[in-house]
Parts: sequence; C-alpha cells; structure tokens
Amino acid sequence: MANTLVNTIINTLAGGGLGDQLFGSAGNDSTLSTANPAEVELRNKLNFANIRIAFPTTSRTSTIFTQTSLSFPAYITAYSDSFTPSFTQNAVFGRTDPIPTYAGTQRSISVSLTIPCFDADDANENMRKVNQFIKNIYPSYNSFKGDLVIASPPLIRVKFANLIVDHQLPFRGLLGYVNNFTYSFDPKDGFHFDKSLEGTNNLFFRSYTIGFTMNVLHESVVGFKEGDFFGSNADYPYRVKNNALNPIQQNTTDQKKFGVSFDLSEAQILK
Repeated sequence: MANTLVNTIINTLAGGGLGDQLFGSAGNDSTLSTANPAEVELRNKLNFANIRIAFPTTSRTSTIFTQTSLSFPAYITAYSDSFTPSFTQNAVFGRTDPIPTYAGTQRSISVSLTIPCFDADDANENMRKVNQFIKNIYPSYNSFKGDLVIASPPLIRVKFANLIVDHQLPFRGLLGYVNNFTYSFDPKDGFHFDKSLEGTNNLFFRSYTIGFTMNVLHESVVGFKEGDFFGSNADYPYRVKNNALNPIQQNTTDQKKFGVSFDLSEAQILK
C-alpha cells in the first residue's frame, strides 16, 4: 500500500522531464569519478546518455529510491525490440482456415553496449558493475527449517530515454527477466594492468561489451476497450513528443474522425 502511494505521488510529480532527470540519470554510478571527464559531463547533463538497470527482487528494500541499481553510459551498439503475438489454431471441419484464438503477445528487448575504460581505476569500477549485474541474474533465497528455498526470481527493471519505459508510469522502466547475458571484449583493444591491495596482479579490458535480452512482464492490461487504448497515456510502447497539430496524436475522439486507417486529404486535416 505504501509503495503504491509513493509510486502514485512520484508519477504525478515526475511524469515528464523531472522524472527522466530523477530516474534516467547516472545517479550514484561509481564510474562518474573515474571515467573520461567529457563522458561524465554528458552523462550528468543528458538523461538519454544513460541506461538504468534496477533489481527489484534482490534488493533489501523495494521502493524505487532504494532498489539496487546500475547505470551504464548508453554506448549502444545494437538494439532490438520484438513483439510476438501467439495464437492457438483450431481446425474445424468444413472450414478452409483454422479458427485462431488469441493467447497473448510476448515482448522481448535486446541491448548491446560497448563501454570504453578510461584507465585502470575506471576499468576496475566497470568490472565491479559487471559483477553486480551478473549476481543479480540469480534468485533470492530464504532459509526454511535449515533448507534454502527460492524467495523471489531475479527480475530487472530497465529505463532508457523514451524507448524503454513503462507507458503507464513514464518515469520508470520496464519490468522483466533476463534470459541471456553476455560479457565479451576484443583483445586488439588492449588491457589495463593493476595491482590489488593484496599485491595480486589484475587484468582489465580497455573496452568491453555487454549484451542482454529481457523478456518484458506487462504490469497493466495492454490493448483496446471500445476503441480506446488502455491507460491515460496513449504512447505505447515508446514515448513520443506530443503535437496538438498532428491529428494522429490527438485524443481518441479525433482519432476516430482522422485515424490512420482513413483516407484523408490535407484540406480535411487543416479544416
């Protein structure tokens, strides 16, 4: 109840640009103190220069302010967003085509980032973040009568600019689970070498690539009711710039008069 109230208040106050600044920023990312100064300046000024990843089911507390989270500079090298509708086909005697019954639509997002490391200290902090990401694709356990039982699965919440957002609560990211994670580097880019406090030699990459695929868990009903799309925000799945002069972006009443499925002349649009 308390978390729901907090989310409602924050959505009201931070649904637009302020929300992006709060939840799309670099936050307390440790690499802000080690990365290239020009990169740091961009990440602090531009919220779309960061991709934010939170781990709601493995954090000790579950509010959006206290969840364990990571922030990476958005050096995106690959991005894909797939939507897969599923139908069950039932063959009926005498019909040429089977009867399709809708089952659901699965959404899957794949992202790859190539992160440069400014020096050995920056590379060390980046490797810490990779470790943290990998840890959080394992579940949480509770102790029950001396045995360990799974308490919660490893879920993540990802926020990136206007492309990976919850359409109902635009300030926060999408909830889902990782079904693939990769960590790689190109030896041609070279290495950083450093010694730990224990005196052991550590090897770090000058740049590395992480990639992950996330299956999205829809937290609200997605679809239409009596011709209107569910939710107060019709921007789904991507948030767009609203333009009152664009009939496609007007309210649902006008959309019914000037929809994308109707033949429409410029004179009709401009009245």
